[in-house]
Amino acid sequence: MQSIESWLPEPAAMGSMELDASFVAALVLFLLVYLFLSNVLIKPYVALVQKRDALTKGTKDAAVGMRAEAERVVSEYEESMKAARLEASGLREELRRSGQQEEQRLVEGARRDATTRSAEARTSLEAQIAEARTGLEQRADELADEIASRVLIARQS
Repeated sequence: MQSIESWLPEPAAMGSMELDASFVAALVLFLLVYLFLSNVLIKPYVALVQKRDALTKGTKDAAVGMRAEAERVVSEYEESMKAARLEASGLREELRRSGQQEEQRLVEGARRDATTRSAEARTSLEAQIAEARTGLEQRADELADEIASRVLIARQS
């Protein structure tokens, strides 16, 4: 088995790491560009994205709250409509019963009135019949007396 050291290159092949001025200049330039881009582009962009996310989250939360409020209002409206329908149904039934009772009262009154008038008419008619009979009986008696007296006068002559 080979050791790990056999895989590493020879120190002479790696070259020497010397810090020269171009490397330091590139490093300083890299740091300056990084700081510039970080302050001018990256931080404002991150802040903008975070602000947008916060606004979006706030808007989503508000929308969820509005939806819940709308559902609550609709539920209350449906409950009040159900209660109003039940109340209207009860009132309609009460009015129907009241109308039926009034109808019965009026019909009974009309029946009583008709019965009373019928009885009064019958009584009046019976009185008129009795009066007419009495008048006819008197007239019959008068006629009988007259006929009898004419017959007697006619026999005497």
